Amino acid sequence: MRVKEHFWLSSDADVTIDTFYERLHPDDRERIRAAISGSIVNKTRYDVEYRTVAADGQEKWIRAIGRTFYDAAGEPKRFDGVTWEITGPQAVGGGAAPVERGVGSAG
Repeated sequence: MRVKEHFWLSSDADVTIDTFYERLHPDDRERIRAAISGSIVNKTRYDVEYRTVAADGQEKWIRAIGRTFYDAAGEPKRFDGVTWEITGPQAVGGGAAPVERGVGSAG
């Protein structure tokens, strides 16, 4: 899955919401947590940009658009979306296509 590449993970890696936050740039974590939480609470989509960081310090800029899926009782069940790497030429309007659905459970 290409989305795993955005987070510097192998294609067979297990991914949880904790993995997602661990791979975010420390300066972006709280802002992204707030955006996701607000999206879940307000039942709105999110559209954010953030950096992911490899163990060796390399960074990628990622744009993510997604939303929460709810059960019949209105409880959040899944948080899903698409991501693009926008590092380099894409960041200045290169228009890269979305590459993969995100992963994660709401909550």
